[in-house]
Amino acid sequence: MKTYSFYHRGTGILHSSKLMTTVDSSAHLEAHTPLDHVVIDGELDHLSQRVDLSGDTPRIVDYQPPQPSSEHEWNAQTKRWQLSAGASARETRRAENERRIAELRTSQHDHVRRFILGRGGSEELRAIDAEIDALSAELSQ
Repeated sequence: MKTYSFYHRGTGILHSSKLMTTVDSSAHLEAHTPLDHVVIDGELDHLSQRVDLSGDTPRIVDYQPPQPSSEHEWNAQTKRWQLSAGASARETRRAENERRIAELRTSQHDHVRRFILGRGGSEELRAIDAEIDALSAELSQ
């Protein structure tokens, strides 16, 4: 079994697709090569490598793709962009707030029933509503 990668003939940027095959035929390779790409032997990482086309022969070099957003930082060990610690903490907090809001909305049904039947529940509903408002305000920041 052989593995092939593909790079763009003009930029050297690797295509995300790979070809694993036991067929050793140039026609087979050509049939599976993406448009405007060149086949290269080996399983290359399109997120951290590219082909340098500046010399006489193409060679594999390290590559750092464009930063996805200002909240991403490059991890040299994994050779990947990742959310910064601050952005990751904000995403975690956002998910926690959304989960808590859903939990609060689910919990209010018994209080609404009691309120409608005239058996109290209004204070509990106000407390739930206040907490939802506070969490929603934090989400909108």
